[in-house]
Amino acid sequence: MAGKSITFSFKRVPDYRIVLATGAFGGVTPSGLIKMDLFTEYVPPPETVEQEIAEDGSLGTEIRRGPNERHVTRDLQIGVMMTSDSAERIGNWLLQRAKQARERQERRAVKNAEVPRSNE
Repeated sequence: MAGKSITFSFKRVPDYRIVLATGAFGGVTPSGLIKMDLFTEYVPPPETVEQEIAEDGSLGTEIRRGPNERHVTRDLQIGVMMTSDSAERIGNWLLQRAKQARERQERRAVKNAEVPRSNE
C-alpha cells in the first residue's frame, strides 16, 4: 500500500469530558467483550469530627472521628466496552505514552538537577 494514506478528523461528542482515573476494574463479558470501569480512588472524609473548644472559643484538639471505620472509596467515572483487538491496541498505545511520559520526567529531573540554585 505504498503511497496511500488516510486522514482522520477528531470531533468531540456533546457529552465529551475528561476524567481523572487512578485505576481500572473490569473483565470479559459473557459476549466476549472487555468491560473496563475507570475509577478515582480516595479515602473519604469522616462523617463527623468532634473537637475540644478552648477557653478563648477557638478549636482545640480533635477528640474523635465517626465512624471509626477507615475505608477506600472508588468512584466509577466511566465504563468502556471494547473488543480484545481494541483492548490490545489501546494497551500498547498506553504503554508507549507511559514510556514517553517517564522519559520526559527523567529529562526534566536531570535538567532541574543541572540548574544551579541561588542562595536566597
